[in-house]
Parts: sequence; structure tokens; C-alpha cells
Amino acid sequence: MELGNLSKNELYRHTAIWLCLTIFIYFFLSVDGPLIAQIIFTIVFILNLLIPYYLILLYIFPRYYEKNRLLFFIGYSCVILIFLGIDYTHMKVLLPFLNGHRIRSDYALKDFLKTSFSRFSLLAFASTGVYLSRRSIQRVKESNEMEKNAISKELTFLSNQFHSHLTYNFMSFCHGQLIRVSANAAYKFENFSRMLHYSLNAKPGEFIPLTKEIEYIENFIEIQRCITSDVFITFTYTGEIEKYQILQGVFSVFVENAFKHGNFSDPANPIVINISVKEGNLYFYIKNKIENQKNSTSSGIGLTNIKQALDIFYKGSHLFSKEDSNATYIIELTLKLHHL
Repeated sequence: MELGNLSKNELYRHTAIWLCLTIFIYFFLSVDGPLIAQIIFTIVFILNLLIPYYLILLYIFPRYYEKNRLLFFIGYSCVILIFLGIDYTHMKVLLPFLNGHRIRSDYALKDFLKTSFSRFSLLAFASTGVYLSRRSIQRVKESNEMEKNAISKELTFLSNQFHSHLTYNFMSFCHGQLIRVSANAAYKFENFSRMLHYSLNAKPGEFIPLTKEIEYIENFIEIQRCITSDVFITFTYTGEIEKYQILQGVFSVFVENAFKHGNFSDPANPIVINISVKEGNLYFYIKNKIENQKNSTSSGIGLTNIKQALDIFYKGSHLFSKEDSNATYIIELTLKLHHL
């Protein structure tokens, strides 16, 4: 539920309420005078409730209440002026023109404005109450969703554990045996061990030093070069990366997808990865040539999960964009980092 919009069910409920209110006003609160005066009075009366009500509920509060109190005050004041202006024109100009009459039409300006403002206060109270109620419901839903995602990731983490202590001991044994045969092979195996250690120790929602996330990318690239010699990639990072931490696994999905679905064997179109940090803001860029889009079997689950994680842990402090053309796939991510 977005606070600036009405859901389908809300739209149905609001329509039914306003329709009932229109009928009630026409039959019980209408003016003295000809039929046309009664109909136009009812229409304008309802419109002068609808316009301020939804301006407050769907525009003024969602856009400015928590972001800019000055604009909120200005916007609210404008809504008051709109209401008073329509009400005055309605009662003092339109009704007399249509030969309609209502007691409030005879009020002096001071009493008229006082009564109108009292009516607006009731309207504002109603719209404010509905907004606060919708905001409370939204926050409960967001909290439940975060808890659900955290539990889901925790269960996934637990299900993926494979006797990590035994695994590390065995890999240490393999490394010791390999180093006797080939120092280069032992070095590559050590890179893979670091990657495995990184993955097995990953915890949902954990923040780690940015340097460790970058080290993972470097090890991943080295392992790819062990698998095939034709790996063309440009990986650069700049800035004070040692001062900040980041949500673990933010880059891994993008990098792994670039190798899984991209063409990295073309020297004219290498995979390009760039990470830059400036004043606590991180800019991540990755581009790869698409191998064969038609034959891709990607479910997109990894990308969906990382986008959900960004929405949870970097809500309001990140920008994500994706460009998917026939030949090139580009991901750009900007986010606010946390200090170590």
C-alpha cells in the first residue's frame, strides 16, 4: 500500500461512502429553491469536501509531512484557502444566482468564515486520522515483511551449512598437499578457500568491511581465470574503501550473473566493473556483453532478492537502475555507506 495512492479495495469503499453521503445531503441537507439549485448545491458541496480531503490524504501528508514541514504548512494553508474560496463562491454567489437559499448565505463575512473554517476542521481531522491509520498499517506490513525476509534468509543460511569446520580442515589438508606439487595451484586453491569461507560464514543482514566484499570479487575473477584462460575483465575501485562497511553479498549476484549470462571471452567487449567511494557514497557499475539472451534460463530470483535487501537495509538511501538492451547489460547502484 502506497500512501500516495488508493488500493482497489480502498477505492471501492471510498466511492460507496461518498455516494451514500451525496444521497444523504441531497435528500436531507439540500437548499430551498428550484430543483436545479438543489442538484448543483449537492454536487458543489460534495466536490468541496472531496478536493480538500484527498489533497490532504494523498498529496500533502505523504509528500511533505515527514520530509519538509515548511512545504507541508504551505500546502495545508493552500488547501484551506481552496476550501474557503469554493465555499464562499458556492453560498454567496452561485446559490443566489440559481434562486436557491440557505441560512448560511445570509451570514456576515466574519460569521460565514468562522462556520466554514469549523467545517474544514472536521474534514481535516477526518483526513488526518485516515492518513495516520494508513501509515500505521503500512509500517506494520513493512515490519512483518522485514521479519519474514529475515527468517527466510536465516532458514536458508542454516539449510546451506555443510559441516563448515570439517570443510575448512579438509581444504587445509588439500592445500598442504597441493603446495608440494604446484605453488600456483595451491595459490588458486587458497583463493577458492577464501570464497568458500566468505559464503559459509555469510549471515542474513550482516554488514562486513567493504574491503572483504571487494576481495570476494577479486577471488571470484581469479577462479574464473583458472577455469578458462579467455577472461577479459576490467575491475577497478577507488576511494577510501577501508573506512566503510556494506551489506554482505550486495555485489556478488551482479558479478556472478555477468559471468553466468554474459560473454567474457571477447577482448573488444570485456566485463567492466567499477566501484568508487566518495564522502560515504558508493557508486557501483557493471557492464557485460550478453551471450545469448534467448537461451538464458535465469529465473531472476537472485536479482529480486538483492533488490528486496536493498529496499530493507538501504531504504531511502540507494538508487538502482538496470539497462537491458539486445547486446549489453548494465547495472548501476548508488548507496549511502555505513562507517566501520
